[in-house]
Amino acid sequence: MPKRSASEAGMDEIDYSFVAQDQIIPTSADGMDLHQLGAYAESVREILTNGRSLAVATGRIASPPSGAAIEAQAIEHMSTLERMYWTGYQSGRQLPVVDWNTLHKDLLHTSAHIKKMGDRRAALRILYDKLDITSEQTYAWLEEHQLLIHLVKAQMRVIGASRDVAAKRDHSSPERMALAELRACEAYRNTVAKRFRELNGEMKDQFEAVDAAVRVLNARKDALERLGRSRAE
Repeated sequence: MPKRSASEAGMDEIDYSFVAQDQIIPTSADGMDLHQLGAYAESVREILTNGRSLAVATGRIASPPSGAAIEAQAIEHMSTLERMYWTGYQSGRQLPVVDWNTLHKDLLHTSAHIKKMGDRRAALRILYDKLDITSEQTYAWLEEHQLLIHLVKAQMRVIGASRDVAAKRDHSSPERMALAELRACEAYRNTVAKRFRELNGEMKDQFEAVDAAVRVLNARKDALERLGRSRAE
């Protein structure tokens, strides 16, 4: 069975990978000359032929924030101390050296405490880049380094901001993605067709102006030739 082209492929085969901001193409062909319109059409043809999303390429489905943008969002919600400790950590301040084999403190038997240590454990794992840190080790670490709770809370805010972004992306259901793709295709077709009609009208006016000038030139040429013949006689 021959392979289908990207334009014939189903919605589940469209590549919705995000693109860099400087790779976003215009959503309108207004004001383009014929050469620009041709280049615009070619770029869209290439996107569709390669199975990429036109909605993503035109910015209708927005790219997710960068890691720096997520961090900046988290910093806005940090307390003064959290921001101070976070800035120091990002500037290279070293974390305490830990003997994880001996670090342990039993958790309190309350669901709130267990959840709190679980959240702080997630932050500590990122800070130390160590995925096997336990809640009991986290509890003991916080007892020994109480001021560093501000750094842990700062990291928790970054985790929270990342989760917020992920949750917003999850709301982009396949149906919504398909609708955005449909709208992008309709908008492209309409803007190109509109501009092409405008250019055709402009070219028609120019052709008529050139034709009128040629007729006037021919009339003068004929008149001069007749004048030349009459003088020769």
